[in-house]
Amino acid sequence: YKKAVKLYKSQYYGEAKKIFLEIDAMSLGYKKTKSYLLRIEDILNNHLEKEYKDKDFLSKFPSNRMDVISQALDVVEQER
Repeated sequence: YKKAVKLYKSQYYGEAKKIFLEIDAMSLGYKKTKSYLLRIEDILNNHLEKEYKDKDFLSKFPSNRMDVISQALDVVEQER
C-alpha cells in the first residue's frame, strides 16, 4: 500500500494503479484504495482528453519539412 501511495505521489499513476488493484482484489481493508483508484482514473482520463485535444491542434500544422517549405513558399508567392 505504501509503495502504491508513493508511486501515486510521484505521478507514476499506471504503476500505482496496478498495485492498488492488487490490494483491492485481496480485500486487505485499506479503505483509501478505492479512492486512489478513482482519482487515478480521473487523472488518466483527463490526460487522454488533453492528448487528443493536442493532437487535433497539432494536426493543423505541417507534418514534415517539405510541407513546411511548401507552405512557406505559398505564403511568399501570395504576398507578391
